[in-house]
Amino acid sequence: MLNMKSQILNQVFVSLDLETTGLNLDNDEIIEIGAIKFQNEKVLGTFKSFVKPPRMIPAFVSLMTGITNDDVNDAPELDEISADLTAFVGDSAIVGQNISFDLSFLQKRGILFRGPAYDTLEMSLILCPRFPEHNLSALARELGINVSSAHRALDDADTTMQVFNRLLNRVESLQEETVHAMAPLVQDQLWPFGMLLRSRIDSHLATDSDQFSKHFVQIISERMDESFATHPRIVPNSTREPVSLDDLGAIFDGDSKFASARQNYEMRPQQKKMAVSVGESINDSTKLVIEAGAGTGKSLAYLVPALSYALKNDETVVVSTSTRGLQEQLMTKDVPDALLALGKTEADAHVITIKGQGNYLCLQRLIERIQAMVQSYSSEEAKFLIRLIVWLEESITGDQGELTLWAHERKLWDAVSAWDSEKGEDCLFRRQGRCFVDVARRHTRSAHLVLTNHAFLLADAARNSGFLAHSSHLIVDEAHKLEDEATNQFGGTLDHNDLSELFSPFLPQTQKRDSFGDRIQHNIKGNENLSLRLMDVQKSITSIIALAERGNNNLDVLFDGLAKSLKLQAKESNNYQQRLRITSATHNRDEWHGIVSTVEDLAIQFSGLHTELERLERIMVGDGMADVNAEIVSLRQQIVTKQEILVRVLIHTTVEDIRWISQNPRGGLSLNYAPLDVGPTLNEKVFSQNKSTVFTSATISLGRTFDYFKGRLGLDDAQSILLDESFDYRDAAAVFIPRDMPDMDTSEYDNSLGNAVIDLVEASQGHALMLFTSHAALRRVHKVVAPSLQELGFDVLAQGIDGRPGQLVAIFRESEKTLLLGTGTFWEGVDFAGDALQLLMMARLPFRVPNDPIFAARSEIYEDPFNEMAIPESILRFRQGFGRLIRTNKDHGAVVLFDNRLINRPYGQLFLDALPETNIQMPTLDDLPDFVGGWIHDSTG
Repeated sequence: MLNMKSQILNQVFVSLDLETTGLNLDNDEIIEIGAIKFQNEKVLGTFKSFVKPPRMIPAFVSLMTGITNDDVNDAPELDEISADLTAFVGDSAIVGQNISFDLSFLQKRGILFRGPAYDTLEMSLILCPRFPEHNLSALARELGINVSSAHRALDDADTTMQVFNRLLNRVESLQEETVHAMAPLVQDQLWPFGMLLRSRIDSHLATDSDQFSKHFVQIISERMDESFATHPRIVPNSTREPVSLDDLGAIFDGDSKFASARQNYEMRPQQKKMAVSVGESINDSTKLVIEAGAGTGKSLAYLVPALSYALKNDETVVVSTSTRGLQEQLMTKDVPDALLALGKTEADAHVITIKGQGNYLCLQRLIERIQAMVQSYSSEEAKFLIRLIVWLEESITGDQGELTLWAHERKLWDAVSAWDSEKGEDCLFRRQGRCFVDVARRHTRSAHLVLTNHAFLLADAARNSGFLAHSSHLIVDEAHKLEDEATNQFGGTLDHNDLSELFSPFLPQTQKRDSFGDRIQHNIKGNENLSLRLMDVQKSITSIIALAERGNNNLDVLFDGLAKSLKLQAKESNNYQQRLRITSATHNRDEWHGIVSTVEDLAIQFSGLHTELERLERIMVGDGMADVNAEIVSLRQQIVTKQEILVRVLIHTTVEDIRWISQNPRGGLSLNYAPLDVGPTLNEKVFSQNKSTVFTSATISLGRTFDYFKGRLGLDDAQSILLDESFDYRDAAAVFIPRDMPDMDTSEYDNSLGNAVIDLVEASQGHALMLFTSHAALRRVHKVVAPSLQELGFDVLAQGIDGRPGQLVAIFRESEKTLLLGTGTFWEGVDFAGDALQLLMMARLPFRVPNDPIFAARSEIYEDPFNEMAIPESILRFRQGFGRLIRTNKDHGAVVLFDNRLINRPYGQLFLDALPETNIQMPTLDDLPDFVGGWIHDSTG
């Protein structure tokens, strides 16, 4: 066999790239083809041509590529150049970025190539697992390649060629032990890059799990030891030293050293006041709720006092956020600024980010999956495991946040993650102190500042995991999201697949993977001590299989019964939302008695399985049984956890729980429960564990009080501060409400809305975002406005139609004549500073769906649920949506509200009063475009 270098030197490649009108294989067309033939790093020839498509090029594609309809009007059609392209490529191997996309477009149109295909996207994911992005421009940047022009076919083909050659160099530089560890995983003869990797492997070298384990323990140990030597555990001072509030305030003055060190520093009284208030709360060990609107600089206002106190007293302060974006901003930008303000460097403070156990790799499970590949090969899983092996050359955290994971890879990650890792002394890596979860836990004890998210903060508390048990002070940013996350973390959910997974390991398998019984018997072969107890093992396995078969049948009966009950009750109530809240009335229904009986049968089977597994665990002791026992322990834990949720949802009737059935995205049914009131659990497990807790957000007050927020979280004893607005909204923004807008339940509403949106986008010349409360409403508006606006030269981007939120945000920021339609996540956490956003529209007020089980149950607590809960929740959401428009003191724009309840209903004024002091005008629909266009284009307001 040729070695890798010889194989590459002798091979001719063609780097190929297409530009298309979009991503839809059936509806979009090729508009440009570029290809470069090369051998090693020598270019042998090029191919380049525009292609005339049978449709117009969308505006945003022209913006991205620079290719206009004029460029392709006189170009050849694809059929006219297909033979030339095929001849140019010949038998050469194809190279491309996400090459399956390009090849699919060509194959759909009858153009096929004979050579193998190498995907630089796939190669980079494996060879450069820690790169933050893997698009072509990002790869070029990370690999030190100069890019002359992006999104043109020949230029991208040239960049792809250079990326490919750099990635080949990375293959050569892989550690020998890493390459050999891949051996069991490189078996797919139809995977060209896999065969390339295999050419680097010396087949005579051992690749058994012992060698693999020893190697990785060694390299991980060296890095972990070095990390702990740098950051030893901190021990709190015996006497607390308070933060000087005068010194704290002085940091934010315009003449401070910090101000001098920062270019264009702007002294903000609100920021100074917040910093002093946070410092005082930490000093006095109190709870503080503080609203800080956009432009306050609240991150710095709490980080400076937090770090100052932590460094003075060698204590740990935890900062929890809702969004990953803010968490990353704190670590990369705000923490360095806070240290600068304190006259400290990053070497003076240990700051870490911590996440849930499911975010960390379990090395023991990784080895188990690699071993399983020998008997049960899966190409998709093998590629994923190879990425992890390469990643472990340099990762000291085992945190999947360092990787780029696609949605379809979540299941693969779960199979090797430490989401329920409690293997104890049976785990080699835990015995060696090299378990990533344990390491992360130990790192929190050496940190002055721990950055985390609400999900982990609350999961740690709910499961008593002990990651943050030693922390002294807690700061909760984006605090308006805390109740929703507490609802998720203090509740539970299960579907048919989750429960089936408890039985499936024990069922005789016709698939590639062996059954649990087969694996047990395979492990005891050659073990003299266990061979003597073979009959006991077989007896337990026989009982386990019988219990699993009965349980699996009962699961089918249960979910069939639930589906029928859901359908029947939906028909009776004329509510086809595919959600059913389980109440005492539900338990009195005739069909529910059969459901309860089936659950009770399942509980017996789960208990029997748990008992038999416990018995089997006692039998399977001795050398070489650690992996088997670890699997048994994990299965027993899953049985206990999932049985508890099953019974809690379908049998228990406690008033403290909200229980419901829903249809999940896969089309099956999910069983769900959540606490009716999260306040008591939050106080017991989170707030009371800290000396001080600070809650902050831009939107947590109503009517200039915090009563609603404090009541929902049980914070009656918390102090509160409402900071003044940082922007002059009278000059920055105007609100327009068309006074003749039809009622939303009339046929005239959709027609008037569509026409108004078209006129407004034309008046604003794009730069427009429209927020919806449902995907159905978004799609209706998109269907009406997109054709007309595209004829006028505008582009329309719609969530769920044109891409994921992150993709749409990136395109919108670079676009000009564009309308973006969004729902859900677009109401908050999305920033469009500067001229990117000048027109914000809301289709309707963001009231929750009344039959949402959680909302319905919590509404029953109030005497007047509409005014005491529905309106406050909607106002807070409304304020979050409004906050998308003005993000800096240079922003200027208009807000248009199409919900006439703001004018016609008494509660409408409550929404308007909740806005900052701004201009509110109520023109007619006919006059609306002139009013809005005049405001936007008059920079003086």
